Parts: sequence; structure tokens; C-alpha cells
Amino acid sequence: MEQSKLFSPTLKETPNETTVKSQQLLLRAGYIRQASTGNYAYLPLAYRVLTKLKRQLHHELAQVNAAEMMMPTLTATTETTPLQMTDIQGHQYGLGAQPNAVLTDLVKDQLNSYKKLPQVLYHIQPAFQPEMYFNGLQHHREMLQATVSAFCATTAQTEQVTRQIEKAFQYVLTTCGLTFKLVQAAQDTTALVVLTDVGTQTIAFSTESDYAATVEVATSLDLATVAATSAEPLEKIATPGVKTIADVAAFLNVTPAQTVKSMLFIADQQPVLALVQGEDEVSTTKLQRALGAQAVTLATDDVAQQFLGANFGSLGPIGLPDTVQIIADLRLKALTNVVVGANQDGYHYQHANLKRDFTPAAFADLRLVREQELSPDGEGVLKFAKGVPVATLAKLGTRYSEAQQATFLDENGRSQFLTLGTYTFDFTNLFNVLAAQWSDVQGLTWPQAIAPFDIHVIPVNVKNKAQADLAETITSMLETAGYHVLLDDRQERAGVKFADSDLIGIPMRITVGKKAEDEIVEIKLRRTGAVIEVQKSEVVANIEILLQQLTAENND
Repeated sequence: MEQSKLFSPTLKETPNETTVKSQQLLLRAGYIRQASTGNYAYLPLAYRVLTKLKRQLHHELAQVNAAEMMMPTLTATTETTPLQMTDIQGHQYGLGAQPNAVLTDLVKDQLNSYKKLPQVLYHIQPAFQPEMYFNGLQHHREMLQATVSAFCATTAQTEQVTRQIEKAFQYVLTTCGLTFKLVQAAQDTTALVVLTDVGTQTIAFSTESDYAATVEVATSLDLATVAATSAEPLEKIATPGVKTIADVAAFLNVTPAQTVKSMLFIADQQPVLALVQGEDEVSTTKLQRALGAQAVTLATDDVAQQFLGANFGSLGPIGLPDTVQIIADLRLKALTNVVVGANQDGYHYQHANLKRDFTPAAFADLRLVREQELSPDGEGVLKFAKGVPVATLAKLGTRYSEAQQATFLDENGRSQFLTLGTYTFDFTNLFNVLAAQWSDVQGLTWPQAIAPFDIHVIPVNVKNKAQADLAETITSMLETAGYHVLLDDRQERAGVKFADSDLIGIPMRITVGKKAEDEIVEIKLRRTGAVIEVQKSEVVANIEILLQQLTAENND
């Protein structure tokens, strides 16, 4: 490929539209351009990287007999459709609708026997979001995503397919040289999270075992440390201007562990007061799961005043109206004589006790874990890390098949609902993570497995016939040997060519310069900067050896 024909407009200056290093490099190196807020055009260099990533996933999914298809972009609208539109005839369509419902409806008449199961289908197409999403690397509303759907006869069959897809996804990430963890993300849902300091997803993982989970659902073996004592009389105390747990504990001369934090939420339009130990925080994800609610949001001060007559900082579980449900963290079972808000601004209760003064409707694990707590499997302690999720694996059971009445006959001739597993792989997130990992101060440093080209051939002076001819000859030799080569045929200064080459980040550069008449060229490794001189006749052999070494280093 001649570089003059490749649309890859590089920038000398760092763009001010983003402060994220990887995004700056992708913009400067001519990989992407922002078309509108949250929407990017992926230029030829980026498209070549994405194509390589897709090819890897295609290969792995073929090993589990997954069949590729294409889904319609526009579908019938539903309540959960992110984007909606109306055509000139008044028909409504949805853009970015949930593919599971659409696909289940498409296959239900055909997958009518256990003999046809499992059936694994996938498509790679743009997906859309109703709100801007920031993964720590890029704001976007549209992403390139692979969606794999597995229609199975039993839960066990779904589990088997899930493990196969999980391995396929992991293989792609390993090939890319990334460090990642498989984490619990929700009930029956796991995620593959690539570890990076700029990620927005916090995970908790064990130092000694494979346990890992997003911090919103992670658990630990730690127990409450406050010793049980006999109940003392309830006492209402004025606490003017005291709102935070730290301030309350200091004012009353107790530890934060002897206080209870009361947080008001609205769950499916109903008020719920969640209680955790004073030094803990409520996990909204855990609360939603414990309640079985569709939506849970933190109440505003106005809502707190409406239901409890006080603002946050003075809320508590004593004397609540029947309309407010109380749910408490498991650790509160071991506490006695605690401090709680009095539902009156500037007042708290001291020596509050369960059953005598308030009774939660239920107990559940509601708290966010903290670092150094014991791993729930008893092996090691928890550590935190930042990352970017690039894949999710969800076992959905019969939710969609029941809604669509998608049934099949089992081996006994009985009608059963199809069991569905759905798995997504986000190429957009992966591309941005790769740019963040494989880069340095000069530009990108792609490994060969995902680089847009294998080799960058640069004649220092294209007007010099010896240099131009030798560069074309070497390019032809390498392409014949099966390599993807970018030939810089531009009439630019050598400094501009070398700077652009460093920005673009192709693994290996061949410079054709003053020794062209002697058929001697320079080979330089982009990542290490190592340089060797070789004869034209030795170029292909040396390239093969060097690329093998680079691949081995990346796998390490």
C-alpha cells in the first residue's frame, strides 16, 4: 500500500479536544476523527486494526460452531429502545433495540426440537446507547460490538456454551497482549475487564485465588467488630450542624463502627431506607438485587423531606411510616446500642437497638467491600484495580423465550422454553484500550498481531532513483512473502516521515537511505529502537526472525 494513497492525516500538534493520552495519539496518528460529540470515524489505519481483531474473533467463534449473520439496524420500538424514529408514513422504528428479543422471535419457529440445540448465532454491527458513555479513554454513543446468542435446551448446556465463548473471548485478549480478569458483574453475568489505570470500572480481586468481581457486587468474609452488649435506654440527643458519620462519631465520642448510616432510595417508585454500618457505603447494585427491583435511585433531599421529614445526615429507621420499607446490611445483626438519625434535622438517637426500636423487613449484603478484607473464598485478601470492560457473558435463562413463547420439544416429547445465553464483545472499547497500552511518548507501538501493517518501508528521498527503486523492490519481496507493507512514497522530508512512522506505530521500519546503491538498508524495531543493517538479499529472512522474536516477547 502506498502511503500517499492511504487517508491517514497526521497532526503535528496535540489536539485539545481530549486530555486522554491514547485518544490524542489516535487523533495525531490519523486513526480517528470525531464526526460529532461521542461519534467517531475510524479511518483506514484504525479500520485495518479493527479488521484484524474481528478476524481473530471470527476464527475463535468458528471453533465452537457459531454461525455469523446480520441483524436489522431498525426494528420495532419497545420501552427499552435507546433511540426512536418515525418515517414519513408515520411508522415508528427503534435504533439500537435489544437484539435478544428480536432474535428470539426470529428463531422460535425453527428451533423446535432438542436435536437442533444448541444453536449459536452472532453478528458484528454498530450498537447504540441512549446516553454518552465514558470508559476512561473515550466518550462515545456508538460502538462496534459482537453479539453472540446461544439458544440451548438446558441450563447445563448454556453453561457449557458460556465456557466455550468465554475461552474464545479470552484468546483474543491474550493474543493482543493484554492483562485482564474475568469478574462477577451481576447475578448470572460475568465480564472480562482489561486492567488499566485510566479505566472507570473498579474491580476487587483476591491476592491468592481467582476470585474477582466488580466492586459493586464484590463480597468479603469480614464481620462486624463491635462486641455485643446489653441494651441501654434509647436517648435522643441534639446534634446541631452534625451531618457526616465522622462528625457524629466525634460529637458523641463513639467510633464510626458504632453508628448506622441511613440512605433513602426510590425502588420502582417506592421509598426504601437502606441501613449499613457507619463506615460502610451502600452498593446500589446489591440493593437492587436484594429488592428484586427494576430501578433503584438515590432519593433527593426534597424526597427525603417528603417521606421522613428530614434531610440526609439526620435520617434514621425509628418511627418510620409504613410506606417506607427498611432493609439492613447483614453486619447490623451483630450491633447493639448504635447511633442513628432521628428523622429531625440536628438530632440523633443513641443506644438504638434492633427489634426494640426498629425492625428491618429484610437483611442482605448491601455494603461495598474495602481493600484488605478477606476474600469470600477464604484465600487471600481483596485488592482493588481499575479497568475497562470489553466483554460480558450473561446467562438469561428463559426470560426472553417465555415472553416470546419460544418452545421446543425435549427428548421426552415435552414442551420446554428455550434457554438463552448472550455474550457481547466490544471492539470499540478494546481498540481504545490497546491504543492506551501499546504506546509511548512518540506514538503507538502496535504488536504485529493487530498492527495495521507489518512493515513500514521508507525511502529517505523518493527523488533518488536508487532509493525509490530499492524501496519498491523490497516492498514487492515482502508482499510476495506474505507481509502487509506500507510504502512511504510521499515527497516529504526524512524527519517528517520518521515522525509519522513513530506516530503510526508499525512494528518494524525499513529505511532506504544513502547505502541504497550498495543494496544495504536499515531495519529498526519500533518498540525497542534496535537497529540493524542488512543486504537486500537478507531482508526477508531477517524480518521473519525479528517478527518471531517480537511475537514471543508480546506473549511473555
